[in-house]
Amino acid sequence: MADDEDEGFGGMYEDGHWVWDEEAEKLTFVSDLPPKPVEAIHIPIKAPTGTVEFRDDVDLIEQIRFRRRYQRKLKPGQPDIITLQDVKDIALYTAPVNILSPMLINMLHLPTTERFIRALILFCQYYLQISEEMALRILELETKIRTKQCEILEGEFRENLSDLRLLVAKEYSTMLIGGGDMRKFHHMGPEKKRRSLSDKDARLFETLLRMCVQIVWLALGRVSFNQIGE
Repeated sequence: MADDEDEGFGGMYEDGHWVWDEEAEKLTFVSDLPPKPVEAIHIPIKAPTGTVEFRDDVDLIEQIRFRRRYQRKLKPGQPDIITLQDVKDIALYTAPVNILSPMLINMLHLPTTERFIRALILFCQYYLQISEEMALRILELETKIRTKQCEILEGEFRENLSDLRLLVAKEYSTMLIGGGDMRKFHHMGPEKKRRSLSDKDARLFETLLRMCVQIVWLALGRVSFNQIGE
């Protein structure tokens, strides 16, 4: 009879033992069973936009068509200079049609985006100049001795590059948080109250950044694309 009662005893305190908890000053049950594995939650992630190929081999007919229909016409007395808008027009004209959307084009023409692109052009131009200068200075170390003036000059390079990087970060942060004229493009809506459209927002900004890289590359004379893209 007693054996039958022992066999029926169990429940939540069956596989374990009791220990005295000094801090809590009470008995605590410790399970002897191995911990249950935690199931990983798999969040589906869509594939990125992928490589965006712009048309670099525009034939003569396409060039004539661009000049007639899309190129900015100079007004009397207006200086014949290349503006940021001119470069953006070329980038949009040579971009794949499947990545273009009214929202993307509108974003490219906002003052915040234009300030970001200008800052990016200044940063990349200075970075490329400093990279070339530093490469030459490294080669000169084989025949010349470093002086204190070298450290001062290179320190100025770093400070200038840091200032330009902060300028780029300032404008990019405004774009991300939906500040100013970027408010209506925020992934949670202008009032930031709706459900986040993070995937759509990520694709839009990924395409926007790819367009910006192309614009910077064109503005700097179609050189050092890999360095600009990085």
